[in-house]
Amino acid sequence: MIKRLTALLLLRKIKSDIEEIQEERNENQHYNYGEQNIGEEIVPVASSQQQQSPHFQSTPCPKANETTPLLVSNPRPSSLSPPPPPQLSAWWIENKGVVLVLLAELFSALMNTTARLLQTAPSPSRDGTKREGMHTFQILFARMSVTCLFSTAYLWYRNVPNFLLGAQGVRGLLVFRGTAGFIGIYGFYYSLRYLAVAEATIITFLVPILTSFACALVLYMPFPRAEQLAAIISFMGVIIIAHPISFLKPESPTNVFLFDINEPPPVTPSQRVLATFLALVSVFGATAAYTIIRLIGSRAHPLISVNYFSMVTTVISCFSLVSIPSIGFQLPYDGREWFLLTSIGVCGFLLQYLLTAGLLYDKSSRATNMIYMQEVFALLLDRVIWGSWPDTMSMLGGSVVLTSVIYVAVRKQATEIPVVKDEENRLLEEEQ
Repeated sequence: MIKRLTALLLLRKIKSDIEEIQEERNENQHYNYGEQNIGEEIVPVASSQQQQSPHFQSTPCPKANETTPLLVSNPRPSSLSPPPPPQLSAWWIENKGVVLVLLAELFSALMNTTARLLQTAPSPSRDGTKREGMHTFQILFARMSVTCLFSTAYLWYRNVPNFLLGAQGVRGLLVFRGTAGFIGIYGFYYSLRYLAVAEATIITFLVPILTSFACALVLYMPFPRAEQLAAIISFMGVIIIAHPISFLKPESPTNVFLFDINEPPPVTPSQRVLATFLALVSVFGATAAYTIIRLIGSRAHPLISVNYFSMVTTVISCFSLVSIPSIGFQLPYDGREWFLLTSIGVCGFLLQYLLTAGLLYDKSSRATNMIYMQEVFALLLDRVIWGSWPDTMSMLGGSVVLTSVIYVAVRKQATEIPVVKDEENRLLEEEQ
């Protein structure tokens, strides 16, 4: 009954709209019959029979300054057209995708900063003594177990074909994808123990260049010489960031964080080299993961690939926490640690959601280039929390890496080199 009433109301609305449009057309024909508007002049238009007649003579058009009455053409706005949006609404419609991607990068920087806080900030233990920060495995377990739970629930809710394990022919590749993803995320999170968030983040920008190189080897995709040169220069920038022998005295940090935390322990040159090496291992792991994703193609749903990544990371982290006595699993001691540990999962979810929504709404290079704003947020968070800026060598190396990566991105947009889709791009296509 409700459906029938709704249908009748819609039919009446459509009928009234059609009648209103017809009345406007009749009224326009009444005013503009036999006349044609040209600028500020009204030119009488003769019919085809009059133009063929030998007695027909064209008369000059009266000007606007003459006494001849002039009809002003001022078409009335249609009642069906929406009112013009206000200025703020128009700006939001124009820049919505850019703002969403920008917020996604902010939450990404917050997530990485929280991971470093949990690993470097000592906290009191149950017996009253100071203990070291949480281990990387525990942070990965807390984050990826939540991702695995929500991904599995979503796959079941959407009734995705080959639920959970994927098609039989690609399960081996999916396991390798999950393993490579674990290597990537573990290397990055562990490097945050000894590297600033901005330094570790800038190294991850090597992933697109190395992925292009790997796809050129495996999938025979184009990898121009200019991008090869940019890759070599980027690695030189990473070496500058590592600078195991520092020629400058480090700046003494000033803690201005809201919570009562101590400064991270001093980093030795060997620890800095180790962290830079693990950050590069993270880059190679992410490169391998993205290359395997391209090998899989459309044979597996992108969320199944994400679920394999979260499952493998959760299983390896849990096994390491249980089997390695020196690590062990420790519960958060106070509300601050619970808050930080929960924030990692929340920021990770908001990162994926906002990034996907932003790229879906705005597919131009404006939204894509906002990804590099993560480095700006990382610099600001390093300053706010630990009160320090990168030294001269780190700034120089980061500038070299960032310049090379931006050059490659701009060159791809200018030459329209096809980019093979990853999980997020495929998810965007499915939404269309």
